[in-house]
Amino acid sequence: MNTVTTFYLSRVIGHKAFDTNRKCIGVVKDLLVDPESSTHSSGHPVVNGIKIKFKKKVAFYSFQNFHIEKVNGQTKVICDQLIELASDQINSNLYLVQSVLDNQIVDINGRK
Repeated sequence: MNTVTTFYLSRVIGHKAFDTNRKCIGVVKDLLVDPESSTHSSGHPVVNGIKIKFKKKVAFYSFQNFHIEKVNGQTKVICDQLIELASDQINSNLYLVQSVLDNQIVDINGRK
């Protein structure tokens, strides 16, 4: 088991998230970041929230108590404690899957 701090978004989206007892809490649908913050040492925005779907219910939780593990080459999303995000936190963040994944990004100089 190896906890990671950087990972590919596509390796997490659509995979099950588990609690500390390895019980499934749902499927990861999206990650939320604050595009204005770059407090991580890498300069990348910090993940603030996670969108989880369980059965037909969608919920947003703080990513503070989540961690990503690599086990036998597989990426696992583990949660220590579920803390729901307030609606203002949900609305002020950028949804990575919805806004970035599979979209072509062009900078101000026209480079892709």
